[in-house]
Amino acid sequence: MADKDETRAAEEFRVEMQRIAVPPPEPAPAGHRTLPVEIASWMIEDDGYPLPSLGDTESFLLVFAEVADGDHGGADVVTLDAWAEEVRSPTWRVARGGTWQWSTILRGDGWTAQWAAPRPVVGYVRVTGTLHHDPYRIGLPDISPTRGRVCRIQLAGDDVEVDVGAVRLPFPSGRAKSRYVDVRSVRFTLDLDEAKAPEPWKATPTWSEGFAVSLGGAADQSEKSGRSGRSGMSGALWRVDESLPLVWKTDLHSGESETVTLPVKISEFKQYPRVILGPQGNGCVVALKGHRRLLLEGGDDGSGISVSEVPVPPVLMDHMDQVVDAPEAWGGWIVGRYEEADVQASRTADRTWHGPEQRGALHLGHVSDEGYLSWLNKDDSNGPTTCARILATDEVVMTWKNNELQYLDSGLQAVGESRLPDDVSSEYMEVDTAGPWVTVRSVVIGGSGRGSGSTGLRISLVDPGTLDVVFSEPCGPRAQVQADGRDTVWLADGDLRCVTRDGDGDWTARTLWREQESTE
Repeated sequence: MADKDETRAAEEFRVEMQRIAVPPPEPAPAGHRTLPVEIASWMIEDDGYPLPSLGDTESFLLVFAEVADGDHGGADVVTLDAWAEEVRSPTWRVARGGTWQWSTILRGDGWTAQWAAPRPVVGYVRVTGTLHHDPYRIGLPDISPTRGRVCRIQLAGDDVEVDVGAVRLPFPSGRAKSRYVDVRSVRFTLDLDEAKAPEPWKATPTWSEGFAVSLGGAADQSEKSGRSGRSGMSGALWRVDESLPLVWKTDLHSGESETVTLPVKISEFKQYPRVILGPQGNGCVVALKGHRRLLLEGGDDGSGISVSEVPVPPVLMDHMDQVVDAPEAWGGWIVGRYEEADVQASRTADRTWHGPEQRGALHLGHVSDEGYLSWLNKDDSNGPTTCARILATDEVVMTWKNNELQYLDSGLQAVGESRLPDDVSSEYMEVDTAGPWVTVRSVVIGGSGRGSGSTGLRISLVDPGTLDVVFSEPCGPRAQVQADGRDTVWLADGDLRCVTRDGDGDWTARTLWREQESTE
């Protein structure tokens, strides 16, 4: 019975493979540089990539494996001339299977590959082996991808190999009671000479990392431009680029945009929970890693946007886990630093998601405007599997964890606790502050949320003193808010809306900027 099952599974697989087969393509023109590249089918199935068709230009992260005669598992073996560089920082000499390996980079004519060489190699080499695409490359040095035009695609598995016109999931397979056969690998042939030139990165602004609206000074310039106003409001909208250290400034009246490149590395630019902290004068403040800050100003009179670093006390960059601006009446900053906990505490019964887990107890301190640090409180109630976040509105300083706000006095001692209102709480939520308000983005899943919610995401403003919900409405996943006092809120959610409150407490929203207009 087992033999019949195996025969039936193999035949099903063969029939399915032949069904999608295409004739082999013509070989590449003489003189073209071509490379055979193989990738395990499970990698494509895990990531859903790459899924190219014949003629597409693809980028592959290549790993070279030297092979002896007959030791290639059916993959295409090639002899390559390249320049070998041993990776010296860090130096990798790892014993695997009783042999030493040296992490090496091979640079060929139009391609680059990693190689776990069985010997130290440097300079020009001629090596024989196979090339594999490995998107994971865990623990290996960073190299540039190899680009080529896909001029042949072959599926291989269980003694069956066919040419196909494209990689599509799911792969063919055959199944019987005791037998399962499938595609084990995909083999590409790349024509390096026919690859399309890479397209330059198109910078686009995003709301996800914060925004700021600075008012005044923009109307005169927009009137000179001769364009009609869109929002009827003088002011500028500041946003960051989704990948590059660029800040976009958009005139709300004319719709014209300009960008300024920050003099920082990309890695210094990304900062959770937001990059743009808020408006300042006719500009905005941008956060960098290490609690550094930049001030962007001007641009309204055509003189360009100036960028300057905001002086901050060195103590703020001294291993601080959290830094927030203290209320104006306090001055300075509230800071927090974690200390590793020795005892593993049980997980809290509250299953609300409230940020990344952080081991240890949180020390709270105050840094004065002059840069003097005073450690005032150690939050021992913060167990090793919870994360307290420091929050500061215009008037109140709090910590937040386990769906509870803990109010602090000027000595950073707890003077009260309260839970967020049920009608804004949900199993998943993020808490922040904007002006005088606590902001809550709560996700209601499958209608399981309590109170107000239809399924989806809501953003709410909560008065930290009374816990009254002063504003709440559905929003998108990138929603951010900026509050100017207690009666004006800027809500960025694809579109930019200005929401104002009248004397009766009713809010009126006006759309000032639509996302489809933002890059015109």
